[in-house]
Amino acid sequence: MERKLWEFEYEPHKFEEMVLNDTIKSSLKEALKTRPNMLIYGPPGVGKGTFVNVLIKYHKLEDCVLKINASDENDIATMRDKVKHFATAMSVGKMKLVYLNEADSLTSGPSGSQKMLRDLIEATHKNTQYILACNYEQYIIPELKSRCQSFNISAPPIIDIFKFCKIILKKENVKYNGDTLVNLIKKCYPDIRNTIITLRQNVIDDKLSENIVQSASDVIFEEILQAMKKDPGKVRKILKSNSIWYEGLYNYIYEALMSNDDLFTDDGSVIIHIGEASYRNSIVANKEINFMSTYFKMISDGSIKL
Repeated sequence: MERKLWEFEYEPHKFEEMVLNDTIKSSLKEALKTRPNMLIYGPPGVGKGTFVNVLIKYHKLEDCVLKINASDENDIATMRDKVKHFATAMSVGKMKLVYLNEADSLTSGPSGSQKMLRDLIEATHKNTQYILACNYEQYIIPELKSRCQSFNISAPPIIDIFKFCKIILKKENVKYNGDTLVNLIKKCYPDIRNTIITLRQNVIDDKLSENIVQSASDVIFEEILQAMKKDPGKVRKILKSNSIWYEGLYNYIYEALMSNDDLFTDDGSVIIHIGEASYRNSIVANKEINFMSTYFKMISDGSIKL
């Protein structure tokens, strides 16, 4: 029997099916029709890639799209050998699309791929649309940002994710407890994709298990929390190796401290530091630096002893 993956089975195919924050819906719907060059950013799993797939279907672009994962291909050679070749090739009668996922991994130095991409956009804007998607827009150079319309796809309302999950569970004939479903969503929030994966993994004999297996985000957060007690180098390695939703990380650490009085040397001071870092999280240019700075303050004042 073929394995059914809900994260693909229930991926939205139309804009109206997407779970989005109301603040972005109207402008994103307009961009779907007008196709400006776009920079789409936000935490993992909130719909950046889904929107691009919806746009491709909406304009029937399957035969004239170039998709590149910039975490794997991020250098000048990629821009020259793939993007430039595709964008300058003979038109197929439609405006082509270059989709660069994880664009914050593109090199940004004086001779980096972001500078070349900037020039390519200028040279080919009449026949090629460019969409850059990333988690951290602060890693995109200003010259590239100025050539794109920016869209911050932020966390959607939990109630909308709850309704979406209910639709899936009904179609799959799965029995569930509402409180259990809410708990699962909170564990994965705001990552919709991870929510659907976790939902599927916790269905046993057509019933949603009361004991929710940890989401992928929780596993990473727990690794960070344990490393904070022992090894700053390991903490930074985990941060660099994963797309971290820092607001969720701060909440995770806070909840862990509230349920365990002996986690660090001075849990009260750690909570104060976490609160201040969480407040700064929405305004700082580099969220990783904000977290590491907070972490080293905890070590310096004795809140955490290695």
